Amino acid sequence: QLLINRTRKFMKKIIAIISTVTLLMLNSVSAEIMGLNVGITGSILDIDADGTETTKTSGEVNSGSANHTVGIASVFVEKKFSNFVLGLDIIPGSADIDSSTRSRTDADYTDDSNTTASKTNSANAEIDNHMMIYGEYHIGNTYVKLGYVDVDIITNESLDTGESYGNTTANGVSVGIGVRTETDNGILKMEIAYTDYEDISITGANSNIVDADIDTTALRVSYAF
Repeated sequence: QLLINRTRKFMKKIIAIISTVTLLMLNSVSAEIMGLNVGITGSILDIDADGTETTKTSGEVNSGSANHTVGIASVFVEKKFSNFVLGLDIIPGSADIDSSTRSRTDADYTDDSNTTASKTNSANAEIDNHMMIYGEYHIGNTYVKLGYVDVDIITNESLDTGESYGNTTANGVSVGIGVRTETDNGILKMEIAYTDYEDISITGANSNIVDADIDTTALRVSYAF
């Protein structure tokens, strides 16, 4: 499983590089013809998540929270109409929701003699295939931003209980404020943005239910050609 995860992350990095190169090539050909700006964004992303797991058989509710601050890159294409900008931003890679995999070991009574064996459950999740359609309204060099987000939530768990959870997709709304500077060599943007994703509910193979709420805050620096 570890080898599969590492291979998957390596392939995502390759895809990210290919996507970046492709968009930069489009900038020099089609993008210039259509009046589009193509660029790269570097972000410091703070991910906060709160969630609960409800066990079907007992009704027990376990709650927890997770936080992870990570650097991440994205590519974008946008077009400016007077004081309004319409764009598409794509994060080709993924980011873990928690900074470490959470593990818990519980005693499990195997028979009536009170003989016990331990069961270890570990879990984490990541956001993947993050895409945002956004609009910016500019007043001088300052702008406000509103975006609609679509993202995949990938669950990574190893549960001795036999439970397993599938992946899901979540939408969200992003709001931000930034500064845009245009020069002969390109466009520089700096912004801070907050994204609120819709509540997530995943039912496991054994009918246990996980509910989660994810929010992110990002500090972004972008350069466009």
